Amino acid sequence: MVTLYEEASGWFTKRQILSVFVNDYTKARLQQIIPGLSIWAIDEARRHAAKTGLGKPIPPTETLSRTRLAPNKVGHLLDFISRPNFLQDVACGTKTLKLSNGDLIEIPNVVRTAIVSRLVDLYHRYCQETAFEPLGRSTLFSILQLGCKSRERQREKERWQKAQRRFNELDSVLSTKRRG
Repeated sequence: MVTLYEEASGWFTKRQILSVFVNDYTKARLQQIIPGLSIWAIDEARRHAAKTGLGKPIPPTETLSRTRLAPNKVGHLLDFISRPNFLQDVACGTKTLKLSNGDLIEIPNVVRTAIVSRLVDLYHRYCQETAFEPLGRSTLFSILQLGCKSRERQREKERWQKAQRRFNELDSVLSTKRRG
């Protein structure tokens, strides 16, 4: 078994072979039998023996794959939600967008005037009227919620800055009173 272990090419195979006899010896004895064997490898082989079985292969796991969103569908959604009906310019501030090619575009800060669920419903109706196949509802919600989260972070940052200014003002007032 030791020869099989040493000749195995991959870690998964080595763990499978080691799991057959790992419980028959102490960690110190296993390290004597197989030079260079780590405590971690012994623990993993024991875990494998207990969880999967002695010498049994690991059952295949489901592979996760990412699916990219169709650019034309995302563009169609962005065109729809960027209409003046759903956005209102904020009096102050701009954002700078950095494109994948490195270009920078400065855009005004805007506030969405419709809630996410209403936008999704309106978008689906619009797609039916124009015979366009939209992204799924959950995907639309996910895309539209991203903007909400970034606005929440911005509001939190603004609250923190306001609190910091007030603290500084209070500190300066107290410093003035201490001197006077």
